[in-house]
Amino acid sequence: MADEVINIVDVASKGVVIDTPPIALGPNLFTDARNVRFKDGAIRKMEGELLLNTITSDLNAGTGKTFGKVRYFAVWENPNRQPLGCYYIFVVDYLINSITVGQKVYIQDHLGTKRDITPGSLNSGNGFKFTTSGWQHTLFSGGFTFIINNGLDTPYYILDTPGNTSITNMVLAELPGWDSYNVNQDVIEDTWITDDSKVFDLGQKVNFALNEIVLTVASASKVAEAGNPTGSGTSNTINFVPGALPVYASLPSVNTGKFQIYTDLNTNTTVVLIGAISTTNVVTVHVKSRSLVKVTAGIVQSFGDLLVAGNLTEKDTSNNTIRRLSGVVRTSDVAVPGSVPNNWNPFNTGVSTADEFTLSETNVIKDMKSLQSNMYIYSTDSIHVMRLTGNTNAPVTFSSVTDEYGLLTTGGVIEYDGKHLVIGGSDIYVFAGNPGDIQSLSDGRIRQYFYNNLNPIYEQQLFTILNHRENEIWVCYPTLASLAGECDEALIWNYRDNTWTLRDLNSVTAGDVGPIKGGGIPIATLALTGNSGSAGYTNVGKKETQTVTINGGTPKKTIGTKAIKTVSVGTFTQFTTDTSEVVELALTGNTGPSTITAINTAVLPAASTFVYDREKATYSNGGATVTLVGNAGIPTVSFPAFRVLGNTQANGATITMTILAAAIKDYINSNFSLSDITATVNTNTITLTSDLPGPRTLASGTLFVGGASNAAIVIASTRTGIGVYGISNADSPAISMRITAPAVANVQAAIDSTIILGKNLTSVTAIRDNLLLKLNAISVFNGSSGSIYSSAVNGNNVRLTSRLGGNHSPLTLAFSTSFGGTTYGETQFGGDLTGSSTVITAGVTNDTPIILMSLKFPNTTILATALTGVVNRASVVTALDTLIDANAGWTGATGTGIVTATASAVGVDSNNFSVELTSTGTLPSGFAESIFTGAQTRAGRAAHSTTDTITLTPPTGYGNPITVNFNSTTAFNPDSGSAPTNVETITATEIATAIQGAFSDTTHFTITRSGAVLTFKSVLRKNIPTLFTYTVVNGTSRTGTLVNPLISNANGVQSNAGISQIFAKMTRVTITLQSTAGDQVLWDKHYGEGPGRLDDPAYTAAQNDNPFGDTGAANATAYRALYYNPEAPSNAVNGTVVNTLIAMQQALASLSANQLLLVTPNNAASPTSIIVSPSQFSSTANYVKSFSPDVQIVNASVAPTRAALVAAAEGATVATGTPTQSTTGTNIKTTFDIVRPWSVTNINPTKVFPIFAESGFDGATLFNRLRAGDLGYDFAGTKYISYFERQQMSITPNFDTETIKDIALWADGGTVVTVGGEPQRATLQIRARGTNYPGENPYLTTVENDAASGAKRNKLTVNDFIIASSYKADIRAQGRFINYRVDDAASDTSTAYTASNNKAWNISGLQMTISRGGER
Repeated sequence: MADEVINIVDVASKGVVIDTPPIALGPNLFTDARNVRFKDGAIRKMEGELLLNTITSDLNAGTGKTFGKVRYFAVWENPNRQPLGCYYIFVVDYLINSITVGQKVYIQDHLGTKRDITPGSLNSGNGFKFTTSGWQHTLFSGGFTFIINNGLDTPYYILDTPGNTSITNMVLAELPGWDSYNVNQDVIEDTWITDDSKVFDLGQKVNFALNEIVLTVASASKVAEAGNPTGSGTSNTINFVPGALPVYASLPSVNTGKFQIYTDLNTNTTVVLIGAISTTNVVTVHVKSRSLVKVTAGIVQSFGDLLVAGNLTEKDTSNNTIRRLSGVVRTSDVAVPGSVPNNWNPFNTGVSTADEFTLSETNVIKDMKSLQSNMYIYSTDSIHVMRLTGNTNAPVTFSSVTDEYGLLTTGGVIEYDGKHLVIGGSDIYVFAGNPGDIQSLSDGRIRQYFYNNLNPIYEQQLFTILNHRENEIWVCYPTLASLAGECDEALIWNYRDNTWTLRDLNSVTAGDVGPIKGGGIPIATLALTGNSGSAGYTNVGKKETQTVTINGGTPKKTIGTKAIKTVSVGTFTQFTTDTSEVVELALTGNTGPSTITAINTAVLPAASTFVYDREKATYSNGGATVTLVGNAGIPTVSFPAFRVLGNTQANGATITMTILAAAIKDYINSNFSLSDITATVNTNTITLTSDLPGPRTLASGTLFVGGASNAAIVIASTRTGIGVYGISNADSPAISMRITAPAVANVQAAIDSTIILGKNLTSVTAIRDNLLLKLNAISVFNGSSGSIYSSAVNGNNVRLTSRLGGNHSPLTLAFSTSFGGTTYGETQFGGDLTGSSTVITAGVTNDTPIILMSLKFPNTTILATALTGVVNRASVVTALDTLIDANAGWTGATGTGIVTATASAVGVDSNNFSVELTSTGTLPSGFAESIFTGAQTRAGRAAHSTTDTITLTPPTGYGNPITVNFNSTTAFNPDSGSAPTNVETITATEIATAIQGAFSDTTHFTITRSGAVLTFKSVLRKNIPTLFTYTVVNGTSRTGTLVNPLISNANGVQSNAGISQIFAKMTRVTITLQSTAGDQVLWDKHYGEGPGRLDDPAYTAAQNDNPFGDTGAANATAYRALYYNPEAPSNAVNGTVVNTLIAMQQALASLSANQLLLVTPNNAASPTSIIVSPSQFSSTANYVKSFSPDVQIVNASVAPTRAALVAAAEGATVATGTPTQSTTGTNIKTTFDIVRPWSVTNINPTKVFPIFAESGFDGATLFNRLRAGDLGYDFAGTKYISYFERQQMSITPNFDTETIKDIALWADGGTVVTVGGEPQRATLQIRARGTNYPGENPYLTTVENDAASGAKRNKLTVNDFIIASSYKADIRAQGRFINYRVDDAASDTSTAYTASNNKAWNISGLQMTISRGGER
C-alpha cells in the first residue's frame, strides 16, 4: 500500500498535558516537556541562567561566625537608582559556632556591592529570628520605601532619601508605631435601663495573669472589689481567679463606685457585677493587657497611602501570646507623603484609618494583593476584599468574596493583566475580582501532576514570579525530590497562549524579577584634568667631532705610451732560392644568363569576312578556320570558328577579321591553345609573345573560308628569343671557365679545372672578385700546402703566384655553358666573356725551394712573405720591415741586422715578435729560426681617462655622500719633459683639499682641514652612532701606475663623542576606535610646547598635530624663537605646559562629529569627562578602544627651568618634573555582550529577568549565589537538556499496527554568539519506539538490553538531527502507538541521560511517514 504522511502542526498552541491519558490527546499535545517554551508557533529551547554574583563568599561574618543558606531575595527598583541601577535585598542564615542563631539582611547594588543592614542590637546582635519561609516584602512611598517582614519579628523598613544613591546611607529600622501599646479590647459598650441586669458578660474568659478589666459607668471609672465568693487572689490583679457567679436571686450587694468579677460556669466566661448604676447610664468594659505587646504579622502589604497587615499575633514582653489573630487584618494610619505610617494602634485617640478587622475566626490569612484599586485578602479557604471608601469616619470596608477558594501559601498569588493567578489548596485558578469568573488553569492538564509532585513538607517555600517578557507566570516549588525545601522545578504558564511547560531549577530558595547589570557594551568614560607635559630640554647635549685621514695618493689620468719592440737577425751565408712564376688572369664582359622571349605576329587578311555557321549546318568548322604553322618551338595549331567564337556571335552573323582575331586572342589566353604564349590583338593583327625564353618562330598561316578561296596570313618575327626553349631564365646557367695546363716534370702536375662563375656579373671588379672566390675554393689555386698557385687580387686582375717556384707550363682558358648535362655555347644564354692569361714573371728553378718567413706579432697576428731569389741578412731585415709596415698597428725601422717596431697606438703589449721559417725542402745551412730574436725596448701603457673616485659617506642619516675624482686634471705625459704633465701623483693633501671643497652641505656637519686630515664637527648636539667613511672606486689610471702608496678605503675616528639632546615629553591624547576597518585613530595630538616638538628625534607628529603646536607660530624659526636655545642663549622659557581642558574640548568636537557614537560630556563648554558609547548594536558599531594618556606609551614629563639647564654642565641631564594631568575616572569597556547588551555598570530598566537566589551544597561546600534566568543557553556554563515528548500517539484511527518509516522535523534556529555573527546550530536527538498497548512504558531514554529475557520486540531508535543540515530521521518503528522524544541530550544514554547542547533551536512542526500494514 502507498505510504501515508502525517503532518503534526500547530505544535505551540496546547503545551504540555500530563494529567489526561496520552491516548486521548490530539497529535499536537505533548505528554511531557522540559526547558522548552511553546511560543510563536514553535517549540523552543528555553534560555538558561547566568551567574550574577556569589552572595556570601566575599562576606566576613566575624570570628567563629559564618553564613548559612540564603533564605529570601527581593529586587528593589529604587527610584534613586533608576534608570541605571537598582538594589537587591537578601536574607542569609547567621551561624555562631556552626549553630544557626538568626538571620541577617543585606542590601546589594546591581554591581555586587553588599552591606549588612541588620540592626546591630536586634535579638542580642543575632539578627532576625530564623525562618525558612516567612519572609515577604512590599514597597511604599512610590518605591522609596522597602518594607520587609518575616512573620516572627516586627516588620522593618528602609526609607530612602530622595536623591541618595549611596548604599552606605541605607538604614533598616522598625516600622514606627508598630509596637509598644496596650491591648485595650472594647468588649462592652451598653446603655443601662432600670430593671436590666447589673451583670455584664464579657464574652470571653479573661486571663488575669495577662490582662485586667477596665470599667466605666457614665464615663466614671469603677474599681474592682472582692465578690462573694471572692475567688483566689486580689480581684482584678495578676494572681486573681474569680469565684463562681452566684444565682441571680442571691447576688451580693456592690459598693458604690465598685464592681465585682465572677466566672459564669454555664458559659465559662468572665462576668462583672456593677453597683450604684442609674438608668440611661452608659456602661463600657475593656479587657486591657497588663504590659506592652509586640505584634507580628504573617503578611504586610501597601495599599494606597496606608499599610495593611494580616495574620497577626500579639505577644507581651515575656513572649506570652496575648492574642492569635490569624484571620484578622490591621490597617495603619494614612502616611504623610514621603514617609511611612507612624501609628498602627487602633486604641489610640485621634486615629483615622488605624483599625483592626476580623475576617475569619478559623482561616489563616496567607497573602494580600491589590487588584483593580482593591485589596484582596487570601486566606486558606476564603477571599475577602478591602476597599477604600473615601469616608473619613469609615475609610475602609471589608467584604467576603468567596468561602470556596483560598490560597495554599504566602507567595502563591500574583497579578497579571488585571487578574490574579492563585495557587489554591487543590487547584491553580485565575481570579479577576468576581467569584463567578474563577476558572481553573490546571484542571485536566497539570493539576494532579503539580499537587502530587509538590513536597508537602516544604510547600510554604513555594513562590511565584511574573516573567512579563515572555507572558509567563512561574510557579517555583520544591518537588518530592527536594531534600531541604529548595525549589527544583518551575511550572510555567503562558497567560497569552494558555499553555503549560516545565523548567528545571537549581537549588532555588527565593526569587524575584528585576533588571540586572549588563554583560557589557562598549562604553568609555574619558576623563582628563590638570596640566600637560612639555617639550623643553632636559639635556642640551654636546656636539660631536670626527676626523678622517686620507691614507694615500692617486695617479692622474694619462695619454698613454706606445710600445717599442725589436726583431734582430743574426748572420748567415747568403743563398739563392727558386723563383716563383707569376701569371695574371683578366676577364671582361658578362657572365649571363641574359635570356629573351620571342615575339611573332600573324596578320589576318583585313578584307576577308564569312558568315558564322554556329549550328554547323553547312560547315562543321562554323564557316572558317585559321591555321598557324610553327617553325621552331611553336606547334602547328588550328582555330575553327565554332570553337573560338562559341556563342558570342549569332548564327548567320558576318564575321570580320577583327572579330575573329579578338576571338582567337581570347581562346589562346584562356589556355585552350598555345598555353605558354600570351596573345594580344590590334584589329586584324595577332601578336604572340612567348612566356618562356629561347628562339620560337612561326613558318606560315592560312585562313580557310567555307565556299571561298583560302587566304594567306602574313607571318613576321618581331623579336628573336635568346636562351633554350624549355629552360626558364631562372634556371638558365652562367658561363663556365675551364683552366688547363700540361704537367711539367719536377715542377707541377697537369691542371684541368672548371669553375662556374656567378650569374649576371658585368663589372670587371665583380667578375674578378668572383673568379678569386672560385679559385680559392679549388685546391690547385688556394695556396695551401698541396696547391700549385696561390691566388690574389692585383688591380682588375687575379694574380696567380706559384707556391714552389720553377718554370710552369702556360694556362689556357675556355668558356661554355651547361644545363642538365648538355653543353652549350658560351653565348647560348646571353652571356659573353673575353679572357686572357699573361705570364708576368717566368719562374726559375735554382734547386733551393722557396722559404716562407712568418712574422708573429705581439697580438698573435701572423703575416708571411716568401724569400725568393738571392737571400741575405739585409734582404731578410727588409722583408721583416715590409711585413711590419704591412700591419697598420706597427711601424718599422731598419738597422743593421735589426728591425725596430713602434706600435701605432698607446697601450700595453706584453708579447714580443717572433719568426717562423717553413720550406718544402731543407733550410740552407746557418739559416734557421734561432737567428731571429724578439725583444722589448719600452713597455707600452694604455691611455687612461678615469682616475680613482673617492666617495665620502657621512654617518647614516646625516647627509648625502659626496664624490670627487681628478678626471679633469691635465693628463700625465711622461715624454712632455715639464711639470705638471710629467708628474703622475695626486697627493693625499690634494685629495683632502678636493673633498673639503666638495663638502658643501653643512646641515649636519662643518668641515676643516689640516694637511691630509679632515675634521668634521656636528651642527646638532647629539651622539652620532656611526662614523664618516670614504671608499675608493679604482680608476683605469691605476693600470700600470708607479704611484705608491695608493689611497684605500678607510673609516673616520670619533675624536670627541657627542651627547644627544634629551627633551621632556608632551602629553599625547589619543582616542582609538574599533571600527569595521579595525583600529581607527579618531583623535591623536600632543599637548605642551617646547623645542622638542621640532628637534626631539623620538617625537613623531600625530595625525592631528600642528607642526608648531597651538602657538600660532608661522614657521620653525618663529617657533624656536619662543623657547630657550643653547646655541643662542636667551631668557626664553624652556618649554611650556598647557591645560588639558583644551585637549578635552578638541577631543569632544572630534567625537561629536562621528555619527556612529553617542557622546555625553559632563560639561559641554568645559568638559573634564566624556562618556562615549556606540550608537548602534551591530558588528559595524564604532566604540572607544583605548585612551591616552590613561595608558601612556611615553610618559609625559615637565622640562626643568632654563636656570637649571644653564647651571648644569654641558651634556648633563637635569631631572624632569611630573605633569599635574590626571585621568582619574577614565574607564573603558570594550565587551560587546550579545546576551546582555548594555553597560556592565548599569541595568537596563526595560529588560527584566527572573532572578534566583540559589543555595545548596557542592559536595560539602555551601554555595550561595544569584543567577538571572532566561539568559543564554546554559546554566552558568553547564549545559542542560531541553526536550518535548509524546507518548501513545495512535498511528491510525483504527489502532492498527503500522510502521513509522521516518520523522521529519520542521526545525530551525541557532545561537548567535557574537554581534553580527552566524547562528551556531544544535544537534538534536529523535528517540522513538513503537508500542502496542495503552499504558505501556516506552522507555525513551533507557537503553534496552536486547538479549535479556522479556526484551521488547519494538526497539528504541535514536537518530541525530542537525539543525539546518538534516530534514528527517529514519525510524522504522512498528506498533499501534508511536512514542517519541525530541531532545538535545547526548545520544548515548547507557550510563546517564546527559546534556550535550547549548544552542537554541525551534521546532514548528513534525511530519511522519507511515507504511501501512505492519507485522502482527
